[in-house]
Amino acid sequence: MIEAINLETGEPYSVKETEVLDMPVLLLTSPSPSELDLLSKKLEIDIDDLMDSLDEDERPRLHLEDDYIQLIFRLPLECSNVFTEPTTVPISIYITKTQTIIIRNQIDSYLQSNMKRHAIKTPPTQLGIILQFLNQVITSFEFSVDEVDKKLTQIGEKLIKETSNRELVLLFQLSKAVTYADSALSGNIRAIRKFRSNPFIDLPEDIIDLIEDLEIDFVQQHEMIRIYSQLVDSSLDAYASVISNNQNDLIKILAYISLALTWPTFIASLFGMNVDLPFANDSISFWFILLIAMLPILPAVFLINRRESTN
Repeated sequence: MIEAINLETGEPYSVKETEVLDMPVLLLTSPSPSELDLLSKKLEIDIDDLMDSLDEDERPRLHLEDDYIQLIFRLPLECSNVFTEPTTVPISIYITKTQTIIIRNQIDSYLQSNMKRHAIKTPPTQLGIILQFLNQVITSFEFSVDEVDKKLTQIGEKLIKETSNRELVLLFQLSKAVTYADSALSGNIRAIRKFRSNPFIDLPEDIIDLIEDLEIDFVQQHEMIRIYSQLVDSSLDAYASVISNNQNDLIKILAYISLALTWPTFIASLFGMNVDLPFANDSISFWFILLIAMLPILPAVFLINRRESTN
């Protein structure tokens, strides 16, 4: 889908293919190969560079060509299901001498729902629209961090009461989510720094100041993600410790039971031999032998109950 963006309002609107060259800022969402081929021919952008925007594994970077600049950033993709694979997706920006093209693989719910609410004040220019999108990338990470915080708090409350495989899966998913976000933010910071400081890119002073502010925001989000990464790792360690303690308690109980059964087994084996033994002809010998065999079980039951009461 090809849309144009109004420089004054920042709102996208539909355009025809014949109007592509007349629009200062174009927005493509999940473009088809034919749409990319059309842009490549009309705007003289290498088709391979345009296809990079569809590669979900494309890393953040700045790429300079004679006629255009290619910027790639990554933003978190909101997961509607907690068991959905968490990930980040690329958003590509192409800056030519007369136009700016923004390509995203899919409409991210973070990006879509907060374009207006978290907009920053920028000049009504192509660079201003680019900065608006970069600000929304930062906002997407802010909302992603909030989601991680909420889920981590919920899991922590459940782990205090009980441990289950569901919480373990959720912690593992959160660990992957913050790892992806950490990697994406590191690449985003490198890309925006190169964009700001590259000597071959002529940027106005006011735009440079705004880019520096966005760079600071990226760094702050990166620090927050790293903090939550440590919290998730600590939660996983705590979960492993709880499981280990439970296993140790179970092993100790089994050890008490094994020791308690060792003596009855010995007594039964001794009096089960086919030889003359004491009390062999006594009428109460069975109950006497049973009493001797059962005596060690009483201390074992006492120790197990005592341990359960102390825990």
